[in-house]
Amino acid sequence: GNLLAQKNYPEFHIGQDHPEKELDIDMTGVSLKGDVDQNGIVNMADAFLLYRAVSGQVTLTVKQEALGDMDQSGTVNMADAFALYRKVSGTT
Repeated sequence: GNLLAQKNYPEFHIGQDHPEKELDIDMTGVSLKGDVDQNGIVNMADAFLLYRAVSGQVTLTVKQEALGDMDQSGTVNMADAFALYRKVSGTT
């Protein structure tokens, strides 16, 4: 027979039977490469923001620069802006 079915395993429902043990995942510090506006989604808004930054229209934070450094060269430039544009437009 089924060995697992023969055992009495305790059930554990997170946040239901033991509310003091609710699952709380802290997403602080988790970042997506290309998510320049840091909203959790990599899209055309990020590409546009990065383009504006490398064009000198806006200033990015250090973290935003790191997220926009698509080729990981240590410098954010127009090549990164184009790379991000290609990524979000599907023309990689």
